[in-house]
Amino acid sequence: MCWNLILALSLTSLTTANEVQCPLPCHCENGEVDCTQAGLKVWPTNLPANTTTLILSRNQLKRIPVDGFYLYPRLKVLDVSNNQIEHIDENLQLDHLEKLDLSHNAIRNLLFLHGLPKLRHLDASYNQLNGLENNTFIRSTRLHWLRIDSNPIKTLPASLFRRNEMVGYLSLSNLEVESLPPRLLDPLTRLQQLEVRDNYRLDTLRDEIFHYLGNSLRHLNLANNSLSSLPRSLRQLDVLRTLNLDGNPFQCDCQLFWFANWLEKRSAIVPSNGMFCLDSGLPLVESLWKMHCSAVRLETSTLFQEGNMGQAIVLTCNFSGNPQPSVTWVTPDRTVLHWQSKTPAVEEELESVALLSPSQLQINTLSRHTAGDYACHASNALSNVTAFMRIHITPKGFRRVQIHSIIAGFTCVGVFVFVAFLVQGFRYLMDRFAILRN
Repeated sequence: MCWNLILALSLTSLTTANEVQCPLPCHCENGEVDCTQAGLKVWPTNLPANTTTLILSRNQLKRIPVDGFYLYPRLKVLDVSNNQIEHIDENLQLDHLEKLDLSHNAIRNLLFLHGLPKLRHLDASYNQLNGLENNTFIRSTRLHWLRIDSNPIKTLPASLFRRNEMVGYLSLSNLEVESLPPRLLDPLTRLQQLEVRDNYRLDTLRDEIFHYLGNSLRHLNLANNSLSSLPRSLRQLDVLRTLNLDGNPFQCDCQLFWFANWLEKRSAIVPSNGMFCLDSGLPLVESLWKMHCSAVRLETSTLFQEGNMGQAIVLTCNFSGNPQPSVTWVTPDRTVLHWQSKTPAVEEELESVALLSPSQLQINTLSRHTAGDYACHASNALSNVTAFMRIHITPKGFRRVQIHSIIAGFTCVGVFVFVAFLVQGFRYLMDRFAILRN
């Protein structure tokens, strides 16, 4: 009976102690302390020691003291969103923290992340981050969820995520970036949801931006940027299920025709309904289908041709396609020729070759230097094709060259012998008649 009384008094004492450690208007239960809108201006120090979740949202906190966490060694979740925090000390060390919400503050850098080795969830949106270093997330190797949107960030380092292959959700929205590094997302091979929206300055995404996300990315939001075209690596997203492209000023031409063709084949993708052409205001995919774009096709070309030394030869390769393909010629010495005008009278001349038109190249004088392998390369927005041609000098021409060479050689030898004979004769006469003797 006495022991039961002592035990009851002890439990009552512990319960009372815990209740004292949870000041009003906070709410404490099972290791979670919720002090939302508690009017706090300084960091609380009188909370239960067994706190694992601490919510301090919507207060007036301006700083997070480094020594403010020694009292809560088990802390795993910290929410300080909607405060006035401008700076967090780099020496902050929270070995067990897994989730951190810093949204809606005035924080300018994330250098303190080095002291959070187990962090899995980070919300740093709506702050004053104006730049990130290459090593910002280098020790955050366990990150699964990351938001850095709604910050005045103008550039993102190319190697920013090189140690963050576990990230499954990423938001890079409402920034001030004009472009993204082409290999920025390469390390994120487990990324399932990506939001790059509301970046009003973002007008270009490089073709290779999604190259390594083909087996993971399921949800992609590119809405309300300033994109006029789309990266071709979009076609590599094999498991993509939702795609939001609303609110972009797309330039509807054959450069984007591949997108309509790709989307038709990917019936599993649920596209958004707000994709329109900038010029016409018509639906994007419908407009692309009406353009009747076609890939490059080789119609006719010179394959092999023989000629005599000094002869003029014309090579031909004709291509079709919509839009009209641009043609580039490459000579045996790797000289590259481009047709610079649609006017046939315009001619690009070199010492031995000349472009007569986009489809015709003239070798003015066939020689050992101009004989060999030629190539004409045609490309448009849908495809490219290369045709190869070879020019040989005829055996008769080679024999003529050989004969000319032999004649030239004998002539040189004869001239040399004749000159030598004259010199020796002149010296003999001088010695014979002592012309140079005193």
